[in-house]
Amino acid sequence: MVNRFGLEGLVTFKRDNEYDAGTYEITVPDKDGDKVKIGVFDKVVVEIGVEKVSSHSLLAVRSLS
Repeated sequence: MVNRFGLEGLVTFKRDNEYDAGTYEITVPDKDGDKVKIGVFDKVVVEIGVEKVSSHSLLAVRSLS
């Protein structure tokens, strides 16, 4: 959810990531390739853009932190 722009929706990933159902955390690589854990209500900094796929436009969100 990005309150500033009124965006809300399901987050999906392009690759498989490690998910811990017990702690509701996902482990993803950061921009340097190091692993970082993100919890269900953690605040993260993202870059928002539009990605063209075939004839469709998708909202693309990239984590910066």
